[in-house]
Amino acid sequence: REETISRLKTEKLIRSERAFRFVLFLRAEYGNFRPGGYDLSPRFSAWSLVGVLGRGPAEVWVTIPEGKRKEEIAEIMAGALGWSPAESRAFLSAGEEGHYFPDTYLVPLREGGAATAIRMFSRFEEKFSLYYPKFLKANIKNDTALKIASLIERERGSEADMPLIAGII
Repeated sequence: REETISRLKTEKLIRSERAFRFVLFLRAEYGNFRPGGYDLSPRFSAWSLVGVLGRGPAEVWVTIPEGKRKEEIAEIMAGALGWSPAESRAFLSAGEEGHYFPDTYLVPLREGGAATAIRMFSRFEEKFSLYYPKFLKANIKNDTALKIASLIERERGSEADMPLIAGII
């Protein structure tokens, strides 16, 4: 909480830490702020700022570990974003297995399944496109390279196993 107050002061979102602490004291139910992205403005009064912070973030951090299938990713996203089953289906139907890039995302809570999938596909393209020239040079289709990478990820026991598995494939 102290770190949050200090950051709000540094970002010039509050003028007085003392006044802000007083408002927090009066509205004790808002003492613990959740991590995420908030829609804040320097024009907010201390009362408004505490109200926005107390309601929770507009965006949340979601980490997708490597090796998860799209159904597992949908479960992680649904849990973090509070999706309905319809939003999860929209997420799953938006693309193919392997194109949901594992990473940490700051996702707006109001963003639906299809839009979140597009966000992940864009990150996939950004990262995977660096390898396209290497695949072309080795006469490997992009889809084939992705399938090989997925197989290696699924079969590995540890990072050390990856070169051995890749050599066999």
